[in-house]
Amino acid sequence: MKADLSGAKLWRTELACSYLQSANLERADVYSVDFENARLDGVNFNGTNLSMSDFTNAELGSAQHNQETSFSYVSDVGVKNAWWRPGEFGDGGVY
Repeated sequence: MKADLSGAKLWRTELACSYLQSANLERADVYSVDFENARLDGVNFNGTNLSMSDFTNAELGSAQHNQETSFSYVSDVGVKNAWWRPGEFGDGGVY
């Protein structure tokens, strides 16, 4: 069974090392969430607020997003298969 967290508010949640393959986080508010070393293959991030979240060494293979997805100031050192260029929205992993 795939986790359905659509519309959830997960502010400052610790999800480091989690395995959320194909989870639905559509339109969720995951502000400042720790996804360090998480497996996020196939996760639906459409319309999700990912601002200030930590994706250090996370695996994002085939994760989905759209123009409504907000990922400003993410920490993304070593992120794998991201749809953004590492460092583009973060500040090198320290905030």
